[in-house]
Amino acid sequence: MMLESSELAAPSFVLGTELDVFDAIQQCDVNVVVISRAPSIGGEPTWPLGLALGWEGAAETLDAGALLRSLGDATLCRVVEEDLAALVPRFARLAKRKHVRVRLESIESDACRKLYADLIGLRLVVTYAGPGTEWVANEDVDRLQFGRVDIDVEENNLAIIRHRPVVRRTQPFDVVLMKGDAYPGYEGRGAVHRSPPIEGTAARRLVLKIDVPNAAAE
Repeated sequence: MMLESSELAAPSFVLGTELDVFDAIQQCDVNVVVISRAPSIGGEPTWPLGLALGWEGAAETLDAGALLRSLGDATLCRVVEEDLAALVPRFARLAKRKHVRVRLESIESDACRKLYADLIGLRLVVTYAGPGTEWVANEDVDRLQFGRVDIDVEENNLAIIRHRPVVRRTQPFDVVLMKGDAYPGYEGRGAVHRSPPIEGTAARRLVLKIDVPNAAAE
């Protein structure tokens, strides 16, 4: 298993190549874990325009086959189904929640161009096609620059990044775990990220997100 982290004494991210790296997100100074995976589909997957599949409930009751019935591409359906079987139980354990929320979405415009931190506890993201999630290591972020209204979005993004313009991007099929500002003890330290801008490029993204409902019954 390969691991890479930032060079600071208290690294804010961990990179790996195996799902065992999942547990590194529990380290107090880590707010991003990225697991690099080779694409398991030859060529570009296909899926319906405007696809938006969602489910929430007890992790062990997820019927992935039923959820993915409208996906169309049999190979893609198998790959996502296998991912859900592997990732949902691990995520629920890490989040310490019985209930989870699953979304598989086709993103065809700029979803969110701003660098920001989610007001959530923990989120898992896999991009199966198109540009992956962009993120910035905690030590490269100036949070005082969030939400400025005197400059445009891209200027604000540049102002948020201090020291050097380092923006990392996940690759298709990579698994990324991110702590949000609602993670216990993490207020003001959530992972800073954004959806890559694709407006006007003809690109489409197919993105899986796993998190927890705001008010799940336990």
